[in-house]
Amino acid sequence: MNAFANGARHALAGFSLIMRPRMRRFVVVPLLVNLLLFIGGGILLVGWIEQLSIALTAWLPEWLHWLRYIIWPLFLLLFVGLVLFGFSTLANLIGAPFNGVLAERCAALLGGEPVVSNRPLWAEVMVAIKGELQKLGFYLIRALPLGLLALIPGVGLFASLGLVWLTVWMVALGYLDYPLGNNGLTFKQQRVLLGQQRLLLLGFGASVFVLTLIPIVNFIVMPAAVCGATRLWVSEQNEFVTHGIDPVT
Repeated sequence: MNAFANGARHALAGFSLIMRPRMRRFVVVPLLVNLLLFIGGGILLVGWIEQLSIALTAWLPEWLHWLRYIIWPLFLLLFVGLVLFGFSTLANLIGAPFNGVLAERCAALLGGEPVVSNRPLWAEVMVAIKGELQKLGFYLIRALPLGLLALIPGVGLFASLGLVWLTVWMVALGYLDYPLGNNGLTFKQQRVLLGQQRLLLLGFGASVFVLTLIPIVNFIVMPAAVCGATRLWVSEQNEFVTHGIDPVT
């Protein structure tokens, strides 16, 4: 489990990185985006959970009402996880162009190789948004069937656990996309490369996911996670076998 713990340490280290003087100005926009989205998302979430509670009670026959004490916590965890991931995805979609710059500056601060891009700013923005939509599509294709299976008694528990695993994995892939994307790797290439160190990535993703559930802290999770992912890549890239996975020119 050393790899899992190491991934978690990289996630937590991102908070100290964003406090460095050279990094603070790149954190302002992602911070404002997260602040506005989580305030709005929190208001909506409270209303949705109340409606969900009413719907769940009405759905079960009276003689099976005792099942709500088992189903409700699992379904609530699943629902909250999906909503939080949805708002985090939206925040990342809006902040993607800024996150790419943040990852670039963080890599330079940590002694990584400089990234040179000849694309104009508008092209960088389009590439960033396209990447976020690609990640979202990859997640939804797999999450929606698992979400439906989670509603079926008997297999619901296993489907919920599978969905949590998928969400944690996607959190890690999503944030590692910024430093790896800056180095010219496509999302498909990233999945192949990062799949070599699953426990390391799961430790990072699980830590970031838990941090998004903590009030106040979740406002600065996005820039901290970008810096943490960059630190992970700069520190651990020698552990990945890059033969045959050439950056896009």
